[in-house]
Amino acid sequence: MTDQKRPATEHVRCAICGTPFPDPEFARNYPNLVCRECDGLALTGGGDKPRHESAYDDGDNPVFIGGIKCWRRYRFGGFVTMRDSYNCGDISEFYERHGRVG
Repeated sequence: MTDQKRPATEHVRCAICGTPFPDPEFARNYPNLVCRECDGLALTGGGDKPRHESAYDDGDNPVFIGGIKCWRRYRFGGFVTMRDSYNCGDISEFYERHGRVG
């Protein structure tokens, strides 16, 4: 590819299953975003369902989907889940390695 621009389709599909997101503009805000269906399969490192404390915008990190390490960003009483391509040590490193500010 001679043009260094990212393809228009980048970040608009689930980073686990490849399903297109209904809102690609939202999806582009998060590196390697995971769809809700795949996120429903997430487990902690101990094999438990991840904890989410909506009152404090906090919860378990990292989580694993089919053995794939992911990080959750907890905000505004909800969360998004993002696939880790680099096996990062924490979510700050995840954002740094994936070229984003958390």
